[in-house]
Amino acid sequence: MRCELLVLVIFLIFLLPNVASGAIIQVDDSSKYTNVNEQIQSILDNASSGDTIAFNGKKYENLTLSINKKLNIKTNVETSIKNSNNNNAIFSINGSKASGTTISNFSLYNEYGSTINLNNTKNINISKNKLTSSNSYGISIRDSSNINISGNTIINSIEGLIAIDSNNINIKNNNISKNNIGIDLANIKNIVISSNKIDNNKNGIILSNIVWVDVVNNEIMNNNESGIHMGSSIKDLNIKNNTIKNNYYGIRLDSTTNNGLTIKSNTITENHEGISFGFKYVDTTHKDISSNVLYKNSGKEVELIESNYATITIGSNWYGSNDWGFVNICHKLKTDLIRVDLVNMKGGLFAIRFYDENGKVVTDLPSVNLISILNGKNKQSLSTINGEAIVNYSSELDLLSNQDNNIDFYVDNFHDKKTIKKEDLYLKDNGKGNNGIGAAGDGSGSNGNGTSGIGGSGKSNNGSGDDTNVTGVFGTDKGKTDNNLDKINGGEDKTKGETLKKEGSNINSAGAKSTAAAKSKPVVAKELRIKDNTKFRIKIDYYVIAIITIFLFLFIIVGYISNYFKANRMEFKQ
Repeated sequence: MRCELLVLVIFLIFLLPNVASGAIIQVDDSSKYTNVNEQIQSILDNASSGDTIAFNGKKYENLTLSINKKLNIKTNVETSIKNSNNNNAIFSINGSKASGTTISNFSLYNEYGSTINLNNTKNINISKNKLTSSNSYGISIRDSSNINISGNTIINSIEGLIAIDSNNINIKNNNISKNNIGIDLANIKNIVISSNKIDNNKNGIILSNIVWVDVVNNEIMNNNESGIHMGSSIKDLNIKNNTIKNNYYGIRLDSTTNNGLTIKSNTITENHEGISFGFKYVDTTHKDISSNVLYKNSGKEVELIESNYATITIGSNWYGSNDWGFVNICHKLKTDLIRVDLVNMKGGLFAIRFYDENGKVVTDLPSVNLISILNGKNKQSLSTINGEAIVNYSSELDLLSNQDNNIDFYVDNFHDKKTIKKEDLYLKDNGKGNNGIGAAGDGSGSNGNGTSGIGGSGKSNNGSGDDTNVTGVFGTDKGKTDNNLDKINGGEDKTKGETLKKEGSNINSAGAKSTAAAKSKPVVAKELRIKDNTKFRIKIDYYVIAIITIFLFLFIIVGYISNYFKANRMEFKQ
């Protein structure tokens, strides 16, 4: 029994969670130390795993520190650390024991070495730092995993961020500029590059030998060579919803393997070449290059001149015009045009829509800025959402109905004009009659005695057999729609139709149980979107867990002790 009790105690000790929050260790101003680097390194070495190291000084010189355990290294005073002595990184995070380390809110400048090195480690968070390395890397990641790089400014370095032989890296909300290479990834897997501003580098992003990489929602602009360059092997690369502008090459494809390549829903404008296929590129059918806005690139929207293929086929894109004669693409390219058109939705509403080659609205096209001008003077600036923009002139409907109207619309240099006849302004189910411009006249439900409405004896678009309608004058439909009474109508053109009633029906031509229709206003449907980006997390309070565990531990011990004494008493009685 005693042996069992001892085993239980040992088991519970190992099971008990580590509830210590870690000590907060202060690093004084550099003037407090005689040998700054050695003494601060000693502070790190003597700290316990999970401790917080808080720098209180504004400025430190020639610090190069190694981190070999989990530490939370931070500053609340925007500490600046500069190293000009050697090639060592200012912060080197090494090995699996350093897993969980964070570095935040520093301004780091290293003249020769990197500012932050990650070597053979995992679960590291680098955030809200300003990093410069004149002759090396802002952040270097090697043989590491589960790394979060967020909210940093990485500037004036040979390479802003380099990752080699690593996986599961999240690079988000960083400003990466004025480097030779903004982001350089090689031999890596499962990387997300999102919502970064990558500009004014020589090259924005270079990818080689990569698997499962997402490049989404970034601004990649003003890079001297490539915005995004792909080399070697590319598998499952997803480039979506980026703005790629004012680079020499927007996207340069020079990769020898391209399985699962997706370039979709990007705005690629004002580069020299929008998308360029290099001579090393090996084509594949496992690619999707479509629904991009590709125009105003000074060389070609898509260039194949260096490729070894007679033709390369990609999907449909908006190339800045509906007319092939104004589309600036390489003659070796096979593609389809996305075209734009204005659609009269009636009632003073018009839709400017982008259609693919099959006549479907391109809902995944990125937002495009438009201008609409009514009759040469009423100007509206719009942006498309899901491939369309709605122009609303309903407030001027009465004025417009007295004349034919011209609507000009512009997409940058592209211009088109539509003439809308005055009789085409109203909805087919609306009429000038109906005792007022409305959806119903003096009839119950949707019917009445209006002219040109959806009522019983109405003129024009009524006809015999419109939904929920009876036969009307000037009707031509023979009553084949489902909601017509008995699917029977007697009216022919210019003949007053007969009204067929049913017991209990609210539909009649005389307008029984009706109310006069007020002057209607066009109704614009509003789309409600529920964006499910909420992440639910369970916050664990280790103190509560510890208390519960201790109570359980004591309860079990008391139980064992009680049983032990009961057993001894039984033996004594016997």
